[in-house]
Amino acid sequence: MNCFPYMTTYCVILWLLFKVIIPWLSSVTSDSYRKLDKHQKMIWSENVVSTIHAIVVSLLATWILLYDEAVIKEPVLGDSWSIRQLASIACAFMLVDIVIMYSVGDRSSLFYIHHLSVALTSLYCMREGRFCPWFTSIKTLSEASTPFVHANWFLKASKISEDSVAAKLLTYAVFTMCRILLIPIFWFNTYIHWEKGWSIKIVWVLILSSSVVLDLLNIRWWWQMTVKFLYYARCIIQNVAYDDKRHRLPSTIYNKSEKAEKQMTFMR
Repeated sequence: MNCFPYMTTYCVILWLLFKVIIPWLSSVTSDSYRKLDKHQKMIWSENVVSTIHAIVVSLLATWILLYDEAVIKEPVLGDSWSIRQLASIACAFMLVDIVIMYSVGDRSSLFYIHHLSVALTSLYCMREGRFCPWFTSIKTLSEASTPFVHANWFLKASKISEDSVAAKLLTYAVFTMCRILLIPIFWFNTYIHWEKGWSIKIVWVLILSSSVVLDLLNIRWWWQMTVKFLYYARCIIQNVAYDDKRHRLPSTIYNKSEKAEKQMTFMR
């Protein structure tokens, strides 16, 4: 089955969501959206697109891991309609999100590197018809934390909750489960299937390489969240004022984009 028509269709859908559908729906249904400036409205639409993508691929990856017989029998060499759809959606989102990030501006080069590595890996897998489906699905589960991360931004932008401790703790817990605890599971199974993976050498190398990039980014973000959480907890225990300026993300790593900063430093 040729994946490229599906990928092209998903690209068009995601772009229409960002440029037309989400701005229109938000302007009709949300007073908070109408009060934002132009740049903030673009970030709003970007976060909605990212949230929709995260929900779709997380549910699809979960179904693949639990019920797709081809993947269960052959974690490395298996192939099915569902895993091809997962690769098509992921590739389409990464390509569209690169354009969106450029439109919004103020993005760190690390985001572009990650998106390009995933997009190129997906494109090559689709061309070769090899996806290492179990490993692809496990990595995709990291997206399950994205809606929780974006929810903090929406709460702040909508002025519903300036400092929701419960929301931040929930986001931290989900981020830890989906992006950190799955790392050793992924690499342990990589070790188990190492020899079989080399039967599709280039695909195997590309998937593992892009996984290294994602794991390093996730570990860095998680560590910064943890530092903020511990500092916040200490302030509560010692009954001292919480200094928002401490433990900010280094400006050399993330630029001044509100999404890039607030998405990864929600523990404020």
